[in-house]
Amino acid sequence: MRLCMKSQYLYSSVGGSIATLCDVVQPYQHHSPTCGTFPTAESRQSAYDGWVFFERSTGECYMVDGLSDEGEGNVVIYTRVASKRFGAVESTFEQDFRLLLADDFCFVGRGGPAVLYLRSVMGQHANLARNNRDPAKHIRACARHRTKLLTTKWKYEVKDVDKKYNGNGTKGTGGPSGDLLGGAADAWIAKHHPHLQMTEIKKRFAELGWGLIFTVPYWAKSQPIELAWAYIKNYVARNDFPGRTHKDLRQQILSGMYGGETCTAIHEGLTPELAQKLILHTHKHINKFLVETQGQHSFMGEVGYLRVRVK
Repeated sequence: MRLCMKSQYLYSSVGGSIATLCDVVQPYQHHSPTCGTFPTAESRQSAYDGWVFFERSTGECYMVDGLSDEGEGNVVIYTRVASKRFGAVESTFEQDFRLLLADDFCFVGRGGPAVLYLRSVMGQHANLARNNRDPAKHIRACARHRTKLLTTKWKYEVKDVDKKYNGNGTKGTGGPSGDLLGGAADAWIAKHHPHLQMTEIKKRFAELGWGLIFTVPYWAKSQPIELAWAYIKNYVARNDFPGRTHKDLRQQILSGMYGGETCTAIHEGLTPELAQKLILHTHKHINKFLVETQGQHSFMGEVGYLRVRVK
């Protein structure tokens, strides 16, 4: 889909339809992540995705990206939120993250609106000042900021569009941010032209009366390839030695994948039998997740025989 500015309207090349900017932006209120119930140290690991927090000790701000598995246990991935862009990616073992959440980490909100709020109150060092780290204050202010952001309507004067609009959505530019406009466009397409959001394989399965259900993103235990990489990386980590070169590392990766000998044991690589075990292992976790969350979805059964509950 191609979007362009046309007079005071947003023009869509799909079907040549025209809608006012407000018609397109307003549905994004339902598309954007809402605050909902704030996660706690006892919440499910998936409940942390997309939430934004700051450290009381340093004032640095982060956004949770998801969960991974490094072979030694679940790891929570989060990205540094700087004043203008995202910074380095960091990770902490899930158990440690829960402890830090109880002692140091403070959630303020979820999604893009929370990121924009924290950026608006950051100091010159891209963190919160020492006297500006009250969690309750920021939670209330973030909620107000989100409401204001999602209820704002932009109006364009045709004669000034080329002078003001630059897509950043900051004060004085005359337009919404790219994230806001992109989310609104996605919601509008889903409502008026849902077929455009379907891949060819989705369309083919739909013609046959089947639906495709994708695994949860960033959940390593639902991805057999992630477990395979964890198996390989575990071997490489256990065979580290001082002065290891890139050539040595490459050989260890190949040995971890295809098998090899060490001075103490013989390592079995990724065999068809092991691959099947990893696949069944992911099925076990997915089926457990379906049972634990059965009140939150319309699926019945388990992997291999999954049905949709008809209301």
